[in-house]
Amino acid sequence: MDRELIAYLDERFGRIDGRLDRMEARLDRMEERLDRVEKRLDGVEDRLDRMEKRFDGMEERLTQAEQQIGGLREELHQTRILMEHQSNNTRQLAEGIIGTNERLDSFKDEMSLQFEHVRGLINPPYSDLNRRLKILESWRERSERDPVELVRERFGTPKGST
Repeated sequence: MDRELIAYLDERFGRIDGRLDRMEARLDRMEERLDRVEKRLDGVEDRLDRMEKRFDGMEERLTQAEQQIGGLREELHQTRILMEHQSNNTRQLAEGIIGTNERLDSFKDEMSLQFEHVRGLINPPYSDLNRRLKILESWRERSERDPVELVRERFGTPKGST
């Protein structure tokens, strides 16, 4: 072979070797980068696994919270029903009290009329009894005392007598 050809081929192979060396270096750097990316991806994967576990825990807590909310809704519904029932009971109680008050007022009026009637029946005999008692008391007083003294008290002593 010719020297020129050998030199040319050496130069060409040298350039090719240089290129291959650079490419190999680039590949090594790319491999290092890929290793770093792979490590990062592993870290991301670990974080995703942890997040997935947390999410599962959150889903479980969310389900429990939804169940509690459902229970609270049912309790609220039952409470509303009880309050409506109590409101109806209160209304019935108020109506009963009003009815009782009306009956009491009617009873009071009736009793007042009856008491007035009884007083009307009692007053005439009492006033007559009172008049009769006064007559008896004055008779007794007169019968126990000296009649002359009574006349003097009532009419006074006559003029000229001592």
